Amino acid sequence: MQKIALSIQNPYSYFVCSGMKPVENRTWKTDYRGRIYIHSSGQREYMAIDDSWLPEKFKALMKEFDVHCQDCKTTDDAKAVLKKLGSVNRFDDIFAFVTASDKISDLMQMFYHCNVFKCSDERFDTLKRNGLYFYHSMSIIGHVDLEDIIQDSTSSWAENNCYHWIFQNPVLYEKPVINVKGKLRLFDVSHITLPD
Repeated sequence: MQKIALSIQNPYSYFVCSGMKPVENRTWKTDYRGRIYIHSSGQREYMAIDDSWLPEKFKALMKEFDVHCQDCKTTDDAKAVLKKLGSVNRFDDIFAFVTASDKISDLMQMFYHCNVFKCSDERFDTLKRNGLYFYHSMSIIGHVDLEDIIQDSTSSWAENNCYHWIFQNPVLYEKPVINVKGKLRLFDVSHITLPD
């Protein structure tokens, strides 16, 4: 059976596979629907990321959410507030972000044997010196299902004048398949042994 992959720049590839980013922006479309393996591309690998990677529309939504969640002390508190607000209030992207952050944090803890936010400076420096990066490039890091391609997504990740690829059922692998060269557009990775 043919296995199809798509290259997405690191760390956005991790946002997609964790479920944080359910919309991918492309200038082209395809008739293909179904499972797509996500190839993490780019020249750099990262230990952690910050909000500079988030779109401005998303950051504005986050500020709005913060008003409703001033008393939130845990992720569960945030999820409870988001459930009350509901999708009618445009907070679906924030709910996905909170849920995905849990998933990424758990994997980072397994990978680093400490949470990057709770590592001692000495431990963090050692990890960096040894080139131990969580967000890999040149790797297959997970898969999603391409459900549809539209041009009118209301997601804060959707960009104007692009096709919006709508992803469902994201899976972020515990261990990425490393040293995989990417290609433009969709490409075949049937020759690579991949998790299901």
